[in-house]
Amino acid sequence: MLVRAQAEVDTLEKGALVCNKCNVYPKVYGMPGLPTQLPWRRFVCVLRKLGYTAQKGKAGSARSFVNPGRNPNVVSLREPHLGDNLGQAILRKYLRKLILDPNEFIHLLEDC
Repeated sequence: MLVRAQAEVDTLEKGALVCNKCNVYPKVYGMPGLPTQLPWRRFVCVLRKLGYTAQKGKAGSARSFVNPGRNPNVVSLREPHLGDNLGQAILRKYLRKLILDPNEFIHLLEDC
């Protein structure tokens, strides 16, 4: 006789920011309308509109942005190499990190 264990299901508790099983940010599928390429300066413009300020960093491409009034209040992102843009996959990843809705992002991007 076979006994099956109850499968664990990835869930987000109400108000939770991360999945209780895998400890990662919620998956965001199919973000229509996002640009396939986005200049870094325009992305930083959106971060400024959200109230983030850049922190002085060390050598390398990692950039930290802080906003004490928003969750997450500190976010670390990798700036693409000179002349490169953010691709759509990286942009989706950064929006998940920022817990930012794609539609809100597109709206904020309009004046950048």
